[in-house]
Amino acid sequence: ASAPTEKAAASWSEKKEKILTEYEQLLLKFPKGSEVDIINYDDDQFNGKRGRVINHHARGNRVGVSFYDALDSHCFPSTFLRPIIDELTQFPKGTHVHITSGDFEGQAGKVTKYSRGRVGIELEDGTCIGILSQWIKIPENKPQKFPIGALVELIECDESGALGQVLGFSRGRVGVQLPNKVAGVPSTSIKLVGKTAEQLFPVGSSVEIINNRADQNGLTAVVQGHSRGRVGVLVEDGSTAGLLPTNLRLTNRSVAHEFPINSEVQITAGDNIGKTGFVKHVTRGRVSVSLGDGTVVGELPPNLRVIPNIRPTTGSEVEILSSAGAGLSGQLGRVTGVARGRVGVTLQSGQSIGIPADQVKVVGRSAEQLFKKGAEVTIIQGEHNGKIGRVQNTVRGRVGVLLSDNTVVGCPPGMLRATPKTAKQSFPIGTQ
Repeated sequence: ASAPTEKAAASWSEKKEKILTEYEQLLLKFPKGSEVDIINYDDDQFNGKRGRVINHHARGNRVGVSFYDALDSHCFPSTFLRPIIDELTQFPKGTHVHITSGDFEGQAGKVTKYSRGRVGIELEDGTCIGILSQWIKIPENKPQKFPIGALVELIECDESGALGQVLGFSRGRVGVQLPNKVAGVPSTSIKLVGKTAEQLFPVGSSVEIINNRADQNGLTAVVQGHSRGRVGVLVEDGSTAGLLPTNLRLTNRSVAHEFPINSEVQITAGDNIGKTGFVKHVTRGRVSVSLGDGTVVGELPPNLRVIPNIRPTTGSEVEILSSAGAGLSGQLGRVTGVARGRVGVTLQSGQSIGIPADQVKVVGRSAEQLFKKGAEVTIIQGEHNGKIGRVQNTVRGRVGVLLSDNTVVGCPPGMLRATPKTAKQSFPIGTQ
């Protein structure tokens, strides 16, 4: 009979020890006189309130709490309590804080004082309020300067994640142009996300319109300028628009890179479709093109196609471009050498000149391509006019020809003509 009694006594001893241990932990976590917040409680009458610990109850792990705005007290399970760190330690005077709940949610201010569990805050508009410490927090991004035109992202608010452009400042708030409205937000509710509009989209860069009107989305445009955080663009349909950086995306290289000065282009749309010319300069996103008749027209980049220019090599036949001057423009010649970015050219008149590589255009095949070694040729100009010989080699754009008297002469390609094959060569015996 004594065995069950001893067993029950041992069980009670274990329970008592456990209760005492929990009670000691309760005393340590919530000392008498310490402040606590009521959290996650079912009754909204108490949830979110702050009070002071007045006693403890070992059974049920409960704590008695007295509130500042009421004469009575209430007992709560410890799971619904949160110990409060002293406001002076948590939010030193002068700290910039962000309000997360209550009538002033979303605003920011500076800590000025403490009273009866509340923190005194001076808002950015000068208003002074007292608020519970659980309704404020120190923002991750400290207040900083936001230059006009800077691209920013909203954080810690209902529109978190939205991008906008800084327009100005008033009464401690930052004016931000959002995609659908202008808003004044605390500096603690935004953060810099990138470069300014001028840095993101330099004048002359090619862009694509995105996230804008349905009739403009997908159109290409050229940046014309910047104003108050917006980017002025010239759209491919000829219209102009001032758009936010968030409505634009860089496409490829700038217009100046895409259409270098003196590059040959063909117009693919508009009144001058099909005409070719040479790029004179690029101004505000338009390309000035000098046509063959001397007319200069300004075309949008989407209406142009670059005509590839083969790099001049020794022996190439080239045309002198208009940029070389009126005296040389349009003349043809043969390249005799290329060095240090300049091209040596022998003109058809016999004059030899050195000219920058970007002022010539290859118009035919090189001497090596025109006259293969061993090919039979006829000299059509000069003292050996009418003589026939065979190509020996090609040096510096001239063709070495071995004549029938074993004389070797060097002739420019323009002085030679491939000799037509004889009937015997064209139709050997036995050919079907």
